[in-house]
Amino acid sequence: MGAIIGGGEELSYLEFDYGSSFLTEGNTKKIENLIKVLYERPSLKMDIIGHVDIERDRDGLKQYFFLRKLKAQKLKEIIKKGQPAIPVDEVKIESSEYENYLTMAYKEERFPKPRNILGMLKNSLFQRWRNSC
Repeated sequence: MGAIIGGGEELSYLEFDYGSSFLTEGNTKKIENLIKVLYERPSLKMDIIGHVDIERDRDGLKQYFFLRKLKAQKLKEIIKKGQPAIPVDEVKIESSEYENYLTMAYKEERFPKPRNILGMLKNSLFQRWRNSC
């Protein structure tokens, strides 16, 4: 189909980040070009086939949900400050804020966390939780 449009753009596939269904700007442009071609030539037929990489998509989804937990913590702070709520996926976490929201998300997770003699959370498990996500 790329030859029909001109320029020879590769339109036979769209790539997504692992575990993601979000369209990149490049993918959006490809879809717009496909729409144009199919609209101009209604007799054309197109088969659509999906593919997943089970291991990489699983890791991508784990990372996505892990980051959502951090963003949810920041969103709670945004709302407490009286600012309007936004979708959690639109929340941006700066690298300087990451450790703070990571700690908050870990504390909020509901699973038994080992504690030291004084009842404080052990940091070693926190590090393992952070590295596993």
